[in-house]
Amino acid sequence: MPTLSKTSWRLLSLERPVDTYRTESLHQRESTCATPRKYSELIKERERIQRSNPLDSNLRALNGKIETARWELRRLIWQKIEEIENKRKTDCNALWQVIKGLKPKTKSSGSIKLPNGSTTANPKTIADVLARSLVAVGKDRDCREERIQWRKTKRRLKKLRTQQSASTISHSEAKLAILKGKPSKALGPDGICHLHLKHVPHNSISLIAELFNASINEKKVPDSWKKANVFMLPKPGIDPNEIKSVSTVLFLVSLLSSLAKVLEKIILERIRQEIESPKDQHAFKENHSTTTAITEATNCIVGGLNMEKPANSTIMTCLDMKAAFNTISIAKILYGLEDAIADKNVCCWLGNYLYKLNISVQYDEVKSSWLTLKDGVPQEQ
Repeated sequence: MPTLSKTSWRLLSLERPVDTYRTESLHQRESTCATPRKYSELIKERERIQRSNPLDSNLRALNGKIETARWELRRLIWQKIEEIENKRKTDCNALWQVIKGLKPKTKSSGSIKLPNGSTTANPKTIADVLARSLVAVGKDRDCREERIQWRKTKRRLKKLRTQQSASTISHSEAKLAILKGKPSKALGPDGICHLHLKHVPHNSISLIAELFNASINEKKVPDSWKKANVFMLPKPGIDPNEIKSVSTVLFLVSLLSSLAKVLEKIILERIRQEIESPKDQHAFKENHSTTTAITEATNCIVGGLNMEKPANSTIMTCLDMKAAFNTISIAKILYGLEDAIADKNVCCWLGNYLYKLNISVQYDEVKSSWLTLKDGVPQEQ
């Protein structure tokens, strides 16, 4: 039996059912169907009989049912505790929830050294500086050339006709995308979290599907979907009190609209078959990760070392793309998707969704002013 913590023992304060109870037949356990509600009803029934006729012959049989239900409830409680303890040993999310609960929520203290050399402790000033630094990541690029390329891409997409009739998003498709999402409580810019969507009624899901279809057909994106609340987390080994460069000092986490993320999942499932991932790609690919990339490189090295002389040599070239997510060209993304995606409405929608995203950086529960990103894509939570 898994070891239980002292807290579990204090909270439970119950004896574990004896082994003789475990030998009951499956039919007997299923016939009991012990629930807190049924157990309460049996107790009330016994009290009623005791008040009316204390010598009733049915009391003995009723006491037996109550005792059986009590042991069944205890068994279910122990089973639930064992499942929780086992989950904490294997589920990283459950362990992380425990760690976050142990760490108190405290605000940052002290002053922060800004990129211009000045020092301040005002959260609003720090948030505004971080937002301006994030927007200015790609300022060295030719913005005029980017705008021209974007306009050319949009005009070309408008002229092209959809090669096949786009199927509308159904109620079941929207519901499945919502159910597959994680029950996150993090609120997006529109004040809606994914946990809210998991509890919406049947009619509301139909309205959500109609909203998705109208957005794609009109190739227009609601303003709340083009906003992102950005949180910046210090990288390991970096002094959090000194901000030199946003891309090299901080991790960027963006909280987007939950409705927009659901539509993203639906579109991804539709175009996944049309887009071929490179054979050597490991990131953002199903059943691939940094572990598979390292394994492939290790196999090449080990294979060369185990060969008879003259052995093969392995040469590895590593390139670190600085601020890749923050400087990528939206026009170039659409240019790559233009030939792959048959539904041009979806391609135009993706361009309008990603182009000129509005961001607000949060620092110590204080948000900066809204600024517009000219390039780059958000890194979702």
